[in-house]
Amino acid sequence: MFILSGCYNNKMIHSSGKNEIVYSLPLPRGFKRLESADYHGRKLVKFNYPDSSCVFITDKNGYVADFMSLKYGDGIYVFVATEDTVNINGLYKNKYWREIKKNNVIYGYSNVSEDRRAEFDMVINNMNIRYPEKKK
Repeated sequence: MFILSGCYNNKMIHSSGKNEIVYSLPLPRGFKRLESADYHGRKLVKFNYPDSSCVFITDKNGYVADFMSLKYGDGIYVFVATEDTVNINGLYKNKYWREIKKNNVIYGYSNVSEDRRAEFDMVINNMNIRYPEKKK
């Protein structure tokens, strides 16, 4: 038996045109949900925490965490023309980040301290993505 103490299961539906994606993930409490789009029109959902850590989800290829574009420039994108899953992670200014590209969805976390890394890894590892039948 596995119990997620102090966590919140968040389920959201994202629709773009005729395609629908359903996300479900066990988020720690205390987040502020923000939705935005970049200047290319890529939609992004962020769950920001008071300590500046965040979980993000987008269904648009080309999204990168803000700190990565600051460090590497606008030319750095997580774009892989494959159906394979890509999982990258690292450390930037003593904070951890992780991005996963799975099919057409990119999700991950950024700005996470060492003491919360396992908690955020659990969120990402337990993320569920479904693609219901396409609308006609």
